[in-house]
Amino acid sequence: MKLTQKQLILIVGIGTLIIAGGLVGIAWNSQKNQITNKELNTSTIANTNIASNANTVINQNTNTSSNTNTAPVEEDVDTSPPKITNVEVVDITMDSATIIWLTNENSTSMIEYGTTEEYELGTLSEDGMVTKHTVPLLNLNKNSIYHFRVKSRDAEENEAVSDDYSFTAYTKYSLKVTKTIGLPYANPVGIASDQENLWLMFGAHNSLDHKLIYYDPNTQEIIRSFDFHNLIETLGTGVYGITWDGSGVWISVSGNTNKLVRVDPETGEILTTWTSPTTLGPSDLSWDGNYIWVSTGTGQVYIVNPASGSSKTFLKKIARDNGVAVRENEVWVGNLFDRNVNVYNKNTGSMIQTITNGFLQNGNFCMHREQIAVVNSAGVKFYSINPLN
Repeated sequence: MKLTQKQLILIVGIGTLIIAGGLVGIAWNSQKNQITNKELNTSTIANTNIASNANTVINQNTNTSSNTNTAPVEEDVDTSPPKITNVEVVDITMDSATIIWLTNENSTSMIEYGTTEEYELGTLSEDGMVTKHTVPLLNLNKNSIYHFRVKSRDAEENEAVSDDYSFTAYTKYSLKVTKTIGLPYANPVGIASDQENLWLMFGAHNSLDHKLIYYDPNTQEIIRSFDFHNLIETLGTGVYGITWDGSGVWISVSGNTNKLVRVDPETGEILTTWTSPTTLGPSDLSWDGNYIWVSTGTGQVYIVNPASGSSKTFLKKIARDNGVAVRENEVWVGNLFDRNVNVYNKNTGSMIQTITNGFLQNGNFCMHREQIAVVNSAGVKFYSINPLN
């Protein structure tokens, strides 16, 4: 084919097309007056029409092939454990309790528990994924301390564990009068029991003379009697509470003179004298099988070693007290002014209950045959101790 001058000029004007680094071969279509792209050495293939009458190059058809690799969109993965809040112990009785807590998302309910922070009693759990958790504890030992921690795990297996908590399985009581007996002397200041009969102490504050008797509460017979002279040593002193240690009677002297005196129950002879941690009075004594418990009248309660006279503090400061009695793992302490009794855990010192019927009536007390015996100027009144739970 012979090209005209005009056609040659057009070809020369266009020259060589380079697309994406590839040389385009040019051929002339004489019938359509087009220059056609015959081959492209690129990833993009284009048929290019050249309009001779407009001296322009026009894209006629473009096919694009893409080899792009798109990264998959990652979904959010929950790696946060549940948040544990509001851990509580509710419905505590002498042999059961219930542990409750909250979480901010649905999760499992599990507790580990035991009498130590080793949680040696094992694991308990409840079925279900919840935000309000409840796990009961059963078959507990009365007045025992229990440690526990709670665990919750969400659907993604993220687990949360709480701190250590503790509580005491305890019993609350009500009291009911069972009987009242009279006294052979005035001014009773102390009472103790050997679980068969009563020991009673009599004498006025600042008095030089005091009387100790061994008394049958059923027949109201005096079995044995001892007189003491000048136990107080100095004025401003009183003889108050007494206790029975299994083989002797301890007498508390408080005020300007403060001492603990142990007496032979057969002869009335003074066998031992220790300095007492009291400072005022009215003081009282109780025996737990190993140690003497001393209530001071000023709010402190001490534990005294009978062999050495050394003491340690049980209660540092409460309201002014009047009377103390140890019962199993409980310590009962009377209040001097409102006549109530606070019951404490013997092992921890935590308060279990306040018995508010004012039964003390200015008297010391002791435990006698599963009852509490209170002595005052009206006589000795016995109360049954009735569990409320």
